[in-house]
Amino acid sequence: MTRVVVRRVAPDEWPAFREIRLAALADAPQAYLTTLAEAQAYPEQLWRDRIAANPHFLATVDGVAVGMTVVIATDNGREIVSVWVAPDARGRGVIEALIDAAVGWAGDQGDAQLGLWVVEGNERAERAYARYGFSRTGRTQPVPGRPDEIEVEMTYAL
Repeated sequence: MTRVVVRRVAPDEWPAFREIRLAALADAPQAYLTTLAEAQAYPEQLWRDRIAANPHFLATVDGVAVGMTVVIATDNGREIVSVWVAPDARGRGVIEALIDAAVGWAGDQGDAQLGLWVVEGNERAERAYARYGFSRTGRTQPVPGRPDEIEVEMTYAL
C-alpha cells in the first residue's frame, strides 16, 4: 500500500509548492484559471503571500511531491481549490489524503461544511469527490474566463 504524507506548506517552502503547481498546470491546463506561463512568471513574494494567506497542502510519496490542494475562504464558506494528483500517483489514495487534510483543517476552524467546484464533464474528479462524500448542491456557474464551460458545486458536511 502506498504511504501518502500530506502536510501544510509554509511560506518558506514556496519553491516546492511552485514546482508541483507548475506540474499541475502543464498536465491539466484546462483545470485551472492560471496558465503555466503566468505561474512561471510569478515572483517569489507572490508565492509566499498566497501560501501565507490560505492553507496549501502538499502530498508526497517516498519524499516525492505527487499532489496538492488549497483551501480558500469565499462568500459561501471555505472551498477546496487547485486539486491535482500526478498521473503516476492517481488511484493510490493521494486525492483522499489531500481531502482528509483539507477537511481536517476546515473542521478545526469550526466550519460546518466544505465546498468545491468541478468542471462538468470531469467525471474522474467528480467520482473521487462523491466517493469521499461530497454531493452536488444543484448550483452551477460558468467557469471563470471560459463562459462556454460550466462547473457544478459540491459540498461535504463536516
